[in-house]
Formats: sequence, structure tokens, C-alpha cells
Amino acid sequence: MNKGQILEKCKTTMEKEECVIAESKGIKLGFIMFTVVYSVLLIYNFANGRSSDIYEISALFWTFMATINYQKYKMIDKNRKIHLFICIVSGLAAIVYFIDYILITGNITFGLFG
Repeated sequence: MNKGQILEKCKTTMEKEECVIAESKGIKLGFIMFTVVYSVLLIYNFANGRSSDIYEISALFWTFMATINYQKYKMIDKNRKIHLFICIVSGLAAIVYFIDYILITGNITFGLFG
């Protein structure tokens, strides 16, 4: 390779790294904003007696938390089991909130319960 090809390759590599850094910062900011909006909606719904409206919001939030922590466990540090634990607990919370939402909004009754 000549000098021009090497410089072009370095420039392309740096641009890709800058994109990865920008995406990472965007994901972090998105996580913060998602958490803030979730918290505001949760407080608002409780303050206005709309506790049944928290289920769909919570299902989304806990799904997001499970996904983020799974990726942290898988990609960053498999020795830190805290991310795996948070992933499992968040995943279970997401499932519970999702099922609660379906049961409440769909007025579904089962033979054993209703």
C-alpha cells in the first residue's frame, strides 16, 4: 500500500470509530431520557388515580432495562454477574407487567379465576 491508501484507510477507520462513539452517547442519552419520561408518566398516572395505565409503560421500561443489561453482560464483562441478574429480574418484571396489562385491558377471565 502506498501512503495515500494508508491515509484513506486511517480516515475511514476514524470515521467509523466516531460513529460508534456518537451512537454510544446517543444510546446513553436515550436511556436517561427514557427513564425520566417513564418516571414522570408513572408519577402523573398515580397522582391522577390512573394506576391501571402504568402497566404498558412499565412493560416497555423493564423490557428496555432487560435488553440493556443483557448486552452489558454479553459484550462488556461476563464476570460481573450483576448485569445478568438485573437482566433476569427486569425481564420477569416486563413479563408480569405485560400480562397484567393484557388481563386488565382485555377483561380476560380464566375458568379458575372467574
